[in-house]
Amino acid sequence: MKTFLLALAAVTLVLVGVLAGPPLRVALASWQDAPEPAAEGGGAKAQLWQSGMHPWIITTEPGNCPICGMKLEPIDPAKLTGEIAIDPVVVQNIGVRTAPVVRGPAVATLRTVGTVEVAEPNVHDVNLRVSGWIVDLFVDYEGAEVAAGDELFTLYSPQLYAAAEEFLLAAGGGSADDPLRGSARDRLLNLGLTESQVDALREAGTTERNMPVVSPATGTVTEKMVNEGMNVQPGMRVFRIVDLSTVWVQVTLYESQLSGVEVGQPATLTVASLPGETFEGELSFIDPTLDPRTRAVQARLVFENPGNRLKPGMFADVTLRNVLAEEAVLAPREAVVKTGARELAFVAKGGGRFDPREVETAGDVADGRVRIASGLEPGENVVTSGQFLLDSEASVRASLARMVGGEGGVRARVPRPLGGGSGEAGNPQFLEDVAPGREETVPLAKAYLQLQTNLTRNEPAGAPAVAEAARSLAAASDGRTAELAAAVAESADRVPADADLATVRGSFEAISLAAVELFEAAPPAGVGPLAVAHCPMVDKDWLQAGAAIRNPYDPSMLTCGTVLRTLPEGAADAR
Repeated sequence: MKTFLLALAAVTLVLVGVLAGPPLRVALASWQDAPEPAAEGGGAKAQLWQSGMHPWIITTEPGNCPICGMKLEPIDPAKLTGEIAIDPVVVQNIGVRTAPVVRGPAVATLRTVGTVEVAEPNVHDVNLRVSGWIVDLFVDYEGAEVAAGDELFTLYSPQLYAAAEEFLLAAGGGSADDPLRGSARDRLLNLGLTESQVDALREAGTTERNMPVVSPATGTVTEKMVNEGMNVQPGMRVFRIVDLSTVWVQVTLYESQLSGVEVGQPATLTVASLPGETFEGELSFIDPTLDPRTRAVQARLVFENPGNRLKPGMFADVTLRNVLAEEAVLAPREAVVKTGARELAFVAKGGGRFDPREVETAGDVADGRVRIASGLEPGENVVTSGQFLLDSEASVRASLARMVGGEGGVRARVPRPLGGGSGEAGNPQFLEDVAPGREETVPLAKAYLQLQTNLTRNEPAGAPAVAEAARSLAAASDGRTAELAAAVAESADRVPADADLATVRGSFEAISLAAVELFEAAPPAGVGPLAVAHCPMVDKDWLQAGAAIRNPYDPSMLTCGTVLRTLPEGAADAR
């Protein structure tokens, strides 16, 4: 039966060859590099023609596609350059916006959230050093504002009264430098009276039964622990007074945010309850140890608090500013597009023309900008929206330029007969050498073919090697190649390393379909013709080397299947 089909195919080809003539002869040809024909006038590039359905079909003469028969379309010479040209109307419709590249100070900003707290040095406690009773309480509620020296209450203390009498007795006789007089004065100070109170007592010459106790600082009473008539003992805290003219703000800084953060760095603060108001302060402390669980450190900022408008316990938005450089080239952050390992920006040239530039950045800065180390100059306008459309257009043009000759210039690809250099007719087959060989896809192709061979031997090994090779290819490539390699890796990663034969076979078709799409776009150099085959028994496809059927889905039917098509073969020296 197979012999009959082959004979029938041969007769059909002969008849079509007689009827079709040149189109068939082109279809049974492969491509080779040839010198680019000289253009008229000696300056312009030669016109090239391409198949819309099979873009790797490129020729120097008009005609029809040797695969599908569709008419070849002329290639715009501008597409073979790095510059992108788009109709200005289309540019306006897709909303392409631009912004200038400028030179200015590079200021890094770090935004975080903190909590307003009382500044610990501004906390003052009123503690008694003698026992007694509260007689008159002048500050009788928490939240009261007091000034340094204001009377808080009067205290009746027999111990304090006796010490005051002794002082007056010593002060009434003897000289000013009398040791007894100095000792009596020191005793009053140690019992809690202030210098001014002792001086006032000496000038008055009489002792009050109830001694006033004054505030040690200006601030707000946050704790009141006594009432009138209450008995108090030494060491008892009766008031806490807090000066809120300066507050602390505690923030959490994660390990990744610590670069460029240092003590003394200026900061600004805003709170939701005071819209439009900004408070100025600085970073005063960074915890020297990092929490191993959260990978973060605590930091403290100090802010002036005029009018006590910042209340302890408030949440605050904090912005730290750090001047990285007095002058730097700055571009909008949206203008830089990351494509794999590269960063691109599109420079607007006017009239719908854009120049893709590979740039090197040196970190984000304030105002939504990024520092440019190389690739852009001040005064150039860069695209800030619609870059992905331009990026896809640039990828298409870069691929087209590589297909017709790479970076060294356009090379025409002209047909040569199959079967040998003599021009004699060979066996009918699909086109060869229609796309440049890709050395970087060779490891993945070999890993895939090894997996296919293993399955024909009922061996499940090989999927992890395919996944590893695909990931390496995706990391080393960009554009469409990187996307397709990532798809292969994703399919192969679904197969566990210790998967059984049934599991590997169940995932093999997904790996194969992704591999077919990749090797069509980037054929491996020197690997040989790769054929897409189909098994009618399980209705699944696979990729194999050569046309001899080797069915990986059921080795008991090793030769069951049909070759659907052969992928374009990349020449070993194409790159």
